[in-house]
Amino acid sequence: MILVCAISLLLRIFFSFFSHGFMYIDEVHFYLDPAAWNQYKIGVLSESTKSFYAQLPGRSPISIFIFSAMLSFCEFLNISDPLSQVIMIRIFLSLWSLVGIVSIYYLTLSLYPGKKNIAFWAALLSAVWGYHIYSNLRTLGECVSIPAILCSFWFFHRSLSKPSRIRLIFSGMLMGLAISLKVQSGLFLMGIGIYCLFHRNIFHLIYFSIGFLVLFCFQGTVDLFTHGAFLKSFFDYIHLRMSSSEFNVPKAYGKFFWFLFVIHFPLLFPFIIYFILKDIRRNQLLVFSVFVYLGVHFYHPSTDLRLYLVVVPIFLTLFMASFLNWHPRKKYFKKIIYGLIFVAVVSQFMAVFFPEPFRPKWRRDANLCFAQAYVGRQLDSTGLLMMHVRWAQLYFYVRKKIPVTKVNHQVLSQNIQNYDTYNYFILRKKDKKGRETNLPLDPKLIQDFNLNDAPIQIFGDHSIYKRK
Repeated sequence: MILVCAISLLLRIFFSFFSHGFMYIDEVHFYLDPAAWNQYKIGVLSESTKSFYAQLPGRSPISIFIFSAMLSFCEFLNISDPLSQVIMIRIFLSLWSLVGIVSIYYLTLSLYPGKKNIAFWAALLSAVWGYHIYSNLRTLGECVSIPAILCSFWFFHRSLSKPSRIRLIFSGMLMGLAISLKVQSGLFLMGIGIYCLFHRNIFHLIYFSIGFLVLFCFQGTVDLFTHGAFLKSFFDYIHLRMSSSEFNVPKAYGKFFWFLFVIHFPLLFPFIIYFILKDIRRNQLLVFSVFVYLGVHFYHPSTDLRLYLVVVPIFLTLFMASFLNWHPRKKYFKKIIYGLIFVAVVSQFMAVFFPEPFRPKWRRDANLCFAQAYVGRQLDSTGLLMMHVRWAQLYFYVRKKIPVTKVNHQVLSQNIQNYDTYNYFILRKKDKKGRETNLPLDPKLIQDFNLNDAPIQIFGDHSIYKRK
């Protein structure tokens, strides 16, 4: 187990340094920007509002407190550069992910008592699986909640064979923590509830619910002192997701299946499903929970990859354990699947060196992070304009109390409020498909920021210009 944890931690720390950029705008906008505002009082949130949490409807303050604490610890270590802080945050998340890896090991032992070899390989597969490493380093509520979900399942399943009130209460508290980090995690709670009712495990359901309600009430109390009402962030999020505008979006069923195939490796995915269903009697608790989670997301139009990263360690654990417990008459069948597992793991790491557009998005928008941080470090920077960039106006990397505004090529300088305040300009020279963005710009912008001249600094396809 120590070896698995060491491998897991080393890989995640390596990619903490390798991946500066954030794939999702939400990572910065809903988690790091509010945490930076909480720590430095700098960001997109309005100081005139009585409570800045009111500007983040549906977002639990608990996650913001966690990332604020990480930034405070960075300051304690005298690490104030935002790019260095990103690395430290990812290292913290790497350590937190070990809870999930350890939980997988003991959860597998609970499913297959006495078979430590199976538990070892099940934990190792999640430790080296590229998409699980990727999710463990995301500053997203869904991803941060994964270790808590896995640990909750471990304690609950352990209590099925050896009933324990303490374990069940602790399991419920962990699931409550996961829901505080991201409300969607409550779908796993529904799966556990259905399982208990189906098997008439009322004892387990009662004590699990007690633990959950403790954390749920704690969440409500935090909301009361931040959002101004008990469980306001929870109900705001439910209302947001159930609103008619959300359901007017066309359902992309193709993406639902595509994401599941990609994150589990297309050639291996059919075998994963087969082996999960093969041992369904043993794995009912997890299968019930996962299919409730996926069933709701199949119905709901949300098609973000991050929503499916949560099920990766559960799928891999159930697959690997069932596969290793399988003893076919013809040995070469098992060798073929071993080969597919090896190819799946290696290809996820080798893909880092593939040319665009086949390279995975480990460093997507990293160059924009570097460019923003560069402008933030300039003593004379008083305002930043950004054009053709994917992100909106985000402050975490700039870390300076200056206006940061994203504009498009159709915007005229006279339409930019306080235009004379802006003295730095980030221009992305290529679009997301790698094509040159030769679009006509306002001549005054070109003249004021010397856009026809060489940039003062270049980070990949992001060029920085300075006002004359």
